[in-house]
Amino acid sequence: MAGSERENEKQIRCKRMAKHIRKSNPIDMCSKCGFCKANCPVLMVDRRESLSPRAFIIMRKEKVDSELFLRCTTCEACYEICPVKINVPEEVRKARSKVKSAYFEKMIKNIRETGDINARKKDVKELNCC
Repeated sequence: MAGSERENEKQIRCKRMAKHIRKSNPIDMCSKCGFCKANCPVLMVDRRESLSPRAFIIMRKEKVDSELFLRCTTCEACYEICPVKINVPEEVRKARSKVKSAYFEKMIKNIRETGDINARKKDVKELNCC
């Protein structure tokens, strides 16, 4: 069986499964098929699984608040290819609302203490001008 035939069969199975799952929370319908990973522009650049749409759904299911949600571009490429049409960008937006305030407070603290948003200490050199 060719690769594209396997993908089509996988999509059909996912769609059938979605019809049988009747839960109030749409993220519970994720079958972890991985189609979303193929279209994600962030994952294409940074190959870490923790930045994949599938990982974001798992974090939302487990109610994990993470700064990783801020890395998503919310471009909807994952939503377009998802066989069960889970709106990952919408879930990311919901998670961001909780993460943003804590993240920005930490960023401001880092700037005040080190002069850098990531708390990297910089070698400050004096400028010797005329």
